[in-house]
Amino acid sequence: MMNKNIDEIKRIELIFSVLSNLFSFPNREFLLSDIFILKNEISFMELTPVTGEIFKKLKSQLIENPNENLMVEYARLFVGPFKVIAPPYGSYYLEDCKLMGDSTIQVMNIYDHADLSINNTFKDLPDHIIAELEFLYFLFFNKHEVLSISDYNRSELIDLIIFNFYHNYFSSWVQIFANVIIENSSSEFYCNLGKLLNHIIVNLNLVINNKISNN
Repeated sequence: MMNKNIDEIKRIELIFSVLSNLFSFPNREFLLSDIFILKNEISFMELTPVTGEIFKKLKSQLIENPNENLMVEYARLFVGPFKVIAPPYGSYYLEDCKLMGDSTIQVMNIYDHADLSINNTFKDLPDHIIAELEFLYFLFFNKHEVLSISDYNRSELIDLIIFNFYHNYFSSWVQIFANVIIENSSSEFYCNLGKLLNHIIVNLNLVINNKISNN
């Protein structure tokens, strides 16, 4: 049972890392590399058949689309320079289109409480989708590390951070964000990325609510 739980946590950890890469500025060569595809495809298949199928579609669409097309659509959706179609910031959805709001400060405080700071190379707001995905990756990485040495006290503390952050500062806005992408993107790749994100959130709600503390 212990090994099974650790394997599940490691799979979730990997999924957050992959999503962070998929929401980064497109690097088609890396995303199609064996080190990315082969390492991660099994994890998506194991989460649910639907996530596995969507991941396969993303791979096919990467093969079919030049990097320039992906970059143009990425900029249109998430960057600008004109109207940003799907702002990738938590506070935009949690605080009526406001950027760097109170929820952003609260996210920064959670990072500080976990002894983390934003890397100097990351030139964006703390509640950007990539920053929050990387934080969840960090939490689940630490969760599997402490479970592997049977440190259940630290595991329970991490559970509390995961539960609070995931429900109050992540899933509460990310599904809205995913639906905006699905409804507005002209790219099949990004439509499917929105669907993948949406489907993962629905499935992880159950895991985080009911399974994460079953040590």
